[in-house]
Amino acid sequence: MSSVRFRPSGAQPKEGDDDYWNSSGFKPFNFNDDDDEEDSIDVIRWDGSTAAPIRPKSQTSLSKHRPPVTQAMSSPACGITSARAYGSARKQHFPSSPATLPQHSEPMTAKPNGAARPTSGTDQRTLTEVVTAHSAPTATDFAKLETANYSLRRQLAQAKRDQAAAPSKSETLCRLITGGTYILELYKSKEDKAALLDGAIQRHDGNAILAATLFMRDTLKRDLFSKELMKRAVAVDHYCAYLRAAGEIDELHETLSALGRTEEAAMLKYRQCLATTSASNPEIRSSALKDCIKYYFDCDLRLSNETSAIQEQIMLMERQSAVEDSDSAAEKSGTVQVFKSHPRRDSIVYKSVITTLYYCCYYHWGEAEGLLSSPTSIKNQHKIGEKQFLYTALAALCRMRRWRDIEALLTVPKSLFRSARLHATIGFDKVVDVLSKNLAPPDALGKYCAEIEGNEKRLEMAIRLKSFKVAIDTLVYTKDRQKLMAYLDEIPQANQHMRQYASTQLRSQDIKWRN
Repeated sequence: MSSVRFRPSGAQPKEGDDDYWNSSGFKPFNFNDDDDEEDSIDVIRWDGSTAAPIRPKSQTSLSKHRPPVTQAMSSPACGITSARAYGSARKQHFPSSPATLPQHSEPMTAKPNGAARPTSGTDQRTLTEVVTAHSAPTATDFAKLETANYSLRRQLAQAKRDQAAAPSKSETLCRLITGGTYILELYKSKEDKAALLDGAIQRHDGNAILAATLFMRDTLKRDLFSKELMKRAVAVDHYCAYLRAAGEIDELHETLSALGRTEEAAMLKYRQCLATTSASNPEIRSSALKDCIKYYFDCDLRLSNETSAIQEQIMLMERQSAVEDSDSAAEKSGTVQVFKSHPRRDSIVYKSVITTLYYCCYYHWGEAEGLLSSPTSIKNQHKIGEKQFLYTALAALCRMRRWRDIEALLTVPKSLFRSARLHATIGFDKVVDVLSKNLAPPDALGKYCAEIEGNEKRLEMAIRLKSFKVAIDTLVYTKDRQKLMAYLDEIPQANQHMRQYASTQLRSQDIKWRN
């Protein structure tokens, strides 16, 4: 620190004072001194003696935050200026207000009176001017604040008026139905909320019913809400439809369980299980269905039929998975002839039981009942009726052109009191229809067409399928000579055998014709 001597007020400078000030051995104050140097202030008494130096208390703090020194402040010819600049620096470093003065980027020179001033292009505003310029709001800001304040006051006054006196329930429902502004939170008691819901139900407006129901759900306890909802079936239906459409499955299940509708709740979980489990892994879906039965179906005895159906579905999936793995490996090996001549088109996993039966009749007909791929095993385990089994097996065997197997399927074995005979539970008219659609040979069609019960139905089917012998025999059996003569003209000339057969029957003396 540079030492400064002060003269008493009114004292005249002595000769050689300029030499004293210019030749002082004290160093001028330099803000760029290292932090390790100790700063001190030499105190000069009025009589010219030097007092003990005073060390500043916040020496470390000042050394760390020293402002940059200018050329004028470090000049030895400006001792007084250095002291004044130091005082000014202390004021700048410890301002009395949060605002900070702008930084000067150009060097400062000393004024004639010893004060430092900027050389050129600097801001000479005071601290008050700088703070005023940066923080003073404009007229537009005042206008915006006044508008916002006025709007908030109006809203507060309206809210106080609404809270003081709630409108009637009829008025609120009218606003709700017509799309007006309404506040349901003004109704505090359970009775008012229930009355509001009853009014919406009486007006048959779904939006109002749903709004009142959701308001009750959000403001009442769970048990009270369920109790009030159970009394209103219409509100229950609207609320459940809303939850289902919104995808809130857990909330819907909880609501149905609380309302005692356990069957709907269990079926909801069943559908959710099918929708969320992986379709590519039958084992995972089977395990999920077993858990669904355990936690949601077994607890209600009224769901025993549904439980058995789901268990049957699980068994079918397990069967399909096993057959699919086995047939896929056999097809890849290339050693099974049936898969070479009739390649598989699709997987049977997750297919219906009838589709699975058709597949097994197509590829695994005649297998022992103990195998999972046996059609008879599927029929017995899944309780497929005789008619359904016969129709499905007949369609599959026709596609495979296995006519001998079809005959064996339709033949009743010989018994003690009756010889072997043809029998079809679905009726031979259905058998002939299936055979004709699959382009069966004429002899097979004629054979089964002759077994059709009912003369008119048999004659109609024989004429349609051009089974001439069956048609002629039917007309002879009914003793209708005129129809037989008319039918003779329909037999083509190329089929001389059937024409000769019809002519022989017409000339027969053993037949007693009706006409």
